[in-house]
Amino acid sequence: MNALIDEAYRIGMRQVEDELVAFLDLLRVDSPRHAMVIGSDLGGLFFLISHLCKCDGLRIAIGDLASSVRSQMTAALPGTSRELVGDSHSSEIVDQVTTLLGEQKLDLLFIDGDLSLAGARADYENYRGFVRPGGLIAFHNIRDSDYNRRKGIQVPELWRQVSSAGSWEFLASPGRCVGSRGEWAWSEKFARDHDIPAEWGGIGAITVEGDPDDDIRAPIPEEQSVVEERRFLVYCPVN
Repeated sequence: MNALIDEAYRIGMRQVEDELVAFLDLLRVDSPRHAMVIGSDLGGLFFLISHLCKCDGLRIAIGDLASSVRSQMTAALPGTSRELVGDSHSSEIVDQVTTLLGEQKLDLLFIDGDLSLAGARADYENYRGFVRPGGLIAFHNIRDSDYNRRKGIQVPELWRQVSSAGSWEFLASPGRCVGSRGEWAWSEKFARDHDIPAEWGGIGAITVEGDPDDDIRAPIPEEQSVVEERRFLVYCPVN
C-alpha cells in the first residue's frame, strides 16, 4: 500500500496523507468493484482508487487526467478504466456515465471537483443515484475553517447538509496537514507555495441508504485513536 501511495503522490494528488490513509482503511474493509472519481485532473487519487478496486471492476474518472495516468489506463491499471473529459454538471457527461454503467451500480463515488456549494451539490445530486445501497459517497475538503471560507470552498456546508450520525469524517490532527513522502509528495512544496495551513482538507463519507446487510462499517485500526466530536467519528493519528 505504501508503494501505491508514493506513486499516487508522485503522479499528483492533493490529499492530506493522514486523512487519506484512514479513508483507505475504510475502503479496504470491502474493496469496491465499481468506482468513480469526480475531479481527477492530477490523476493520483484515481490511480490509487483504481488499484484498490476489484480486478473485474469499472473505474470512471471525470476530469482531464494527468498524462501519466492516461497512459497507464490501457496498460498498468487493473480492470476497465474510462476517462470522461468535460463538465461533470452537464447532461452529456451524466448520459455517458449512464451508458458506461448500464445496469451496474457504483460501490464508491468520490466527489472532489467544483468546490462551490452549488457545484458540489450538483455533483452529489446528479450522481448519487448511480451508487448502490450500502455503497459510499465521499467528499474532499469538508473541514470547516477560516481558510476554506477565504478561498470560497463551500463543501463544508454541503457536508453539514448530507452527513448524519452514520457518517465517517477523517480529519488530520492540527499541525499535521502535510505528508512526508519525499521529494515527490505534493504536500510540503504545494502547501508552502500556496499558503495552505493545517485547517485545509478533510474527507467525509456517507453510506447510501438501503439494505442494512449491505452497509459498510470499518473496524477501528489498532494504530489509530478515535475520539467523539459532534456526531462524527474523527480519526486522529497517535502522537
